[in-house]
Amino acid sequence: KKVESVAQNFEAGDIEGVYLEDNVVATNGTVTIRAPRVFFDLATDRAVVLEAVMYAYDVRRKTPLYVRAQTLRQESQRSWSADQAILTTSEFAEPHMAIAAGRITIQQDEAGDGAQGFKYTAHDTTLRMGKMPVFYWPTISGRGDRWPLRRVRFGGASKTGIALQTRWDVFGLMGWEPVDGLDVTADFDWRGDHGGAVGLNVDYDQPSFNGKFES
Repeated sequence: KKVESVAQNFEAGDIEGVYLEDNVVATNGTVTIRAPRVFFDLATDRAVVLEAVMYAYDVRRKTPLYVRAQTLRQESQRSWSADQAILTTSEFAEPHMAIAAGRITIQQDEAGDGAQGFKYTAHDTTLRMGKMPVFYWPTISGRGDRWPLRRVRFGGASKTGIALQTRWDVFGLMGWEPVDGLDVTADFDWRGDHGGAVGLNVDYDQPSFNGKFES
C-alpha cells in the first residue's frame, strides 16, 4: 500500500535526474550519443556519458562528425566537452585517420541561413594513422565545415624510404577565424632518407587581385 501511495503522488516534474545503463542511445534530433552508461541532470540540462560515441552532422559541409571519448559531458543544450577523445569524420570504431586530444570542447552554432554547424577546440592533439601517432600540435580549433587536416599522402620507395606528407589549415592550427577569399595551408612532411620538410601555401582571391604562393 505504501508503494502504491508513492506512485500515485509521483509526477514527471519531480524527476531531477535519470541514470541509464547498457546500450543507451540518446538524441535531440541534431546530436546522437551512444554509450553503456549515461546520467542526465534534467534540472540543469547537463549529462555525464562514459565510453561515449557522439555523432553530429554539419549541414554546411555535409559531413559527419564523430567524437569518441572516455568521458563526455554535456555542459548545456548546445555545448559539450570530452576528455581523452578521438575526433574524426569516420564511423569506424578504429578510424584510419583521426585527431586524438586530451580535451575537446564542441559548440553547436547556426549560420545565417539557419543551417546547423559546429565549432570545436582540441587541446594536446596528435594526428593518428590507425593507432600510431605521427604529428603533434598543442591546440587545434575550427568549424565542422573547415576540417583542419586537408590532405595526407603516405608511401615509400626502395631508395628513399617511407614518406608521409600532410597539409593543414593554418587558421585551424593557430585558432584564428577564417578570412573570406584567403586560404593558407602548411605542409609538414617526412620524406624518407631526405628527412623532414615544411612549407607554406597561400591562395587568395580578392575583388581587385588574386593569386597563389607555394613554398
